[in-house]
Amino acid sequence: METTTISRTARHQQTALPIRSLLKNSTNELHNQLDSHPALKRLLSPSATPAEVSYALSGFYMAYHQLRQQGVLTAWAHLPNVGYEQLPYTLWLTADLTRLGGRTPKPIACQQRIPMHSEAALLGGLYVLLGSVMGSARIANILASSEYAQVREINFFRRSAESLAHFRALIDQLEKVIVTAAERKECLAAAEAVFMLFIESFQAV
Repeated sequence: METTTISRTARHQQTALPIRSLLKNSTNELHNQLDSHPALKRLLSPSATPAEVSYALSGFYMAYHQLRQQGVLTAWAHLPNVGYEQLPYTLWLTADLTRLGGRTPKPIACQQRIPMHSEAALLGGLYVLLGSVMGSARIANILASSEYAQVREINFFRRSAESLAHFRALIDQLEKVIVTAAERKECLAAAEAVFMLFIESFQAV
């Protein structure tokens, strides 16, 4: 009886958390799995070579290509009260890969599909994308001190980091829209799906 009571209390405390905290907790393991990929870890070093940075950018290209192909980027741009605009991520990545002497990878069809059936799902998926802007800013600052001119000149992370204002608006909208248990479930599932798409994309490079 005591165990059951504790379990129920824990579940109540979990659902009572703000949606931003729920999203962070739900995706923490996937976030760590993505961050541990060798390509991403090298981006945190100013000594990363053009080839290493190109390797990482290829993973991002694969992921953003899939988001565009699935229509997710367009759907996110139509969300009300967020201000997110569909940005030319793959064009930025193509330009940077060319600058580094690499090529855009041949896209593959990822198995992971991103839920787009509700506003709650769309907000959850966009949370992952816009939540990465702080990481993009950190990477941009690190690579700006690279000993390689080509690396210092890449634009993808700097341009991605400019979406910080949209992330703040997204958090406000999440707190207003995500109210019911069903909406929380849809929101969390979509966020996890976006992380899994990025993981699958990096594994394919």
